[in-house]
Amino acid sequence: MKLTLSCGTTVWGHKGHIPGYTTYSFHTDRRDITVAATALPSPNDAAVDQAMNQALNAEFCS
Repeated sequence: MKLTLSCGTTVWGHKGHIPGYTTYSFHTDRRDITVAATALPSPNDAAVDQAMNQALNAEFCS
């Protein structure tokens, strides 16, 4: 999936859910960096997505 961060940087990756895990993996062609995370499932998927978006912004927008 394509995700445009708050700074305008576009990252490409995938997020998915399987029983017991939530997985995120994103990278950009502009920098040789990949950010991957596996989280325990949460009753509040929006909060997990928000935390991951903050991590992606911190890494790719700095």
